[in-house]
Amino acid sequence: MSKPRPPRKRWAGAAAALLLLARPALAAPADPVAVRSGNHPDFGRIAIDTDGNTSFVLDRNGDHAVLHLTHGMVLGRAPAPPRNVSALSVAGDTLDVVLRPGATLRAKRMNGRVVVDVFDPVSTPAPVPARPAPVRKIRPPLSMARSPEIGGRTPPLAAERAAMDAQPVPPPAATPPAATPAAETPPAETPAAETPLPDPGGPILETEHQPPPGRDTLPENEGPLDLRVRRIGLPKELQGTAILVPFDAGTAAAAFETSGATTVVFDERRPVDMAALADDPRFAAASVRLLPNGTVFTIPHKPGRSVVLTPLRRGWRIADVTATPKLTPIAASTADGRLNFAADQPGGVVSMADPQTGATLLVGTQNRPGQGVVSGLTSSEFILRDTSQGVVVEPLSDTIALRRTAAGFTLSGGPAGLALSPSTALTAALEQAAHLTTRLQLPTMPRDALLRQSIRQLDEAAATPPLARGPMHRAAAESFLSLGMAAEAQSLLKMAAEQDPKQAASPDTEALSAIAALLAGRPEEAGGLTDPRLDGTDEIALWRAIRTAMLDQGSPAAAAGIAAAAPLVFKYPQPVRDRILPLMAETMIQGGALAPAAQLLALTKDDPHLAYARA
Repeated sequence: MSKPRPPRKRWAGAAAALLLLARPALAAPADPVAVRSGNHPDFGRIAIDTDGNTSFVLDRNGDHAVLHLTHGMVLGRAPAPPRNVSALSVAGDTLDVVLRPGATLRAKRMNGRVVVDVFDPVSTPAPVPARPAPVRKIRPPLSMARSPEIGGRTPPLAAERAAMDAQPVPPPAATPPAATPAAETPPAETPAAETPLPDPGGPILETEHQPPPGRDTLPENEGPLDLRVRRIGLPKELQGTAILVPFDAGTAAAAFETSGATTVVFDERRPVDMAALADDPRFAAASVRLLPNGTVFTIPHKPGRSVVLTPLRRGWRIADVTATPKLTPIAASTADGRLNFAADQPGGVVSMADPQTGATLLVGTQNRPGQGVVSGLTSSEFILRDTSQGVVVEPLSDTIALRRTAAGFTLSGGPAGLALSPSTALTAALEQAAHLTTRLQLPTMPRDALLRQSIRQLDEAAATPPLARGPMHRAAAESFLSLGMAAEAQSLLKMAAEQDPKQAASPDTEALSAIAALLAGRPEEAGGLTDPRLDGTDEIALWRAIRTAMLDQGSPAAAAGIAAAAPLVFKYPQPVRDRILPLMAETMIQGGALAPAAQLLALTKDDPHLAYARA
């Protein structure tokens, strides 16, 4: 009996395949390009003199950022770092930046260069000490200045009562949170200051001048109170857990997904107290960041789960649920060189840095939930991202601006307007796909970025103890699927299940393994799709129908299942789409679903893979 090979060799073929795919990017380097730096009033700048066609990828982790150039660019000598950068180094096509604590970073293309701006930390002004309340000195009336009872002088107590009766009593004021020197009223028996007056006078009374009661009586250095987040129940029809953030009724929100997390943006800046969630299994890892005009929550979540926002009378409910909600698409239209978004109950526009890349984002918030952008758009001037609420735009040009209108939001550019192409039938298909429920999220990044991500994920897995490698292997497998490397993805998922019991018991890992088997042409190894724990989404129903079609070509049941969820195919990466589109079209034709097949073929007129089905 031969000894089993070490687990590490099982994905050696995957790593070798990645190196072969990445080989074109490792061509002979060109002449080094200059890297310059400088300081500006509120930010430092690093400029790379590229050719204008160079793309880049920015990876950031805390105060450490790494910028990778493409097209074989080689960076020249590293300049002196700007004042808000503690370390700056160059290695080949990579720029390594270590920020000073509190600094923020933004990378963009500008005038043919790649520019990295590092903004100074936002300084918190020192608390302004509250000024002592003015003291008003009051003398009793002259008619009470003398009394024959005590040597011609009014007793101190009588004088005090007379003086207080003669003045209107101010209403009671709100007690300041911290005592100040002016808050200590001198005792009545303190000797009065000697002030020359025509009459002998009585004792001088010192009274504290209090402002009228109300909200404006807080000290000048008092800020808004922290919002205390707490757990809250969900309706019976939703499975999951939820928290309540008690923002005011007029606060609007937006939400969009990044890799493995959902970013929720509120258009009001308020400190948030998350102490009540310290032991919460779903929200303990959530983080909060304050912006100049907003508050940002980053909520990690597992694959197959969604974050849903709901406005309540007491604030906003943020729920982590198993079901994927159906969105109402935000319709986009072009007019006069602008892109208009018909969004109900628009809120404000918040500018922020992307939590993953550091790129600038313009976020349009809404007071109405359940409406989002379902068909993103990439142009030479901006990237319109998919959202689960609101509008999110990544500007690639300094002239891009997102503004609120009565009907929603409008995106404008320079004097010549935006460079936009008209809507196509594929746009309508993506809007139809938005109404279909999904469970998995395959990355759709450009091929070069996916290659780098795959290699980095394998390196991180190799440097991690075996029992903790499961999530990293699964993430790398998702990247492999998006690259069209289905067999390698299936091997990685098998290894993840062998090394990590949690991955072996996960229905999502089982679903990914089955999909990888189908894409590799092994439908007999895709039985995991029948797991009842995967029921309830259109995406799983589509893959079950694809498996049935592979096992029984022309099955009417498979044709009906594919026709019901066909628009989902346009949300998949191109290698996955190219693999399953011909099978979907031919199955619908042979199974009698002719109208959906014709619609699918009309959306892919120039696809050579569908020539047989079209004939």
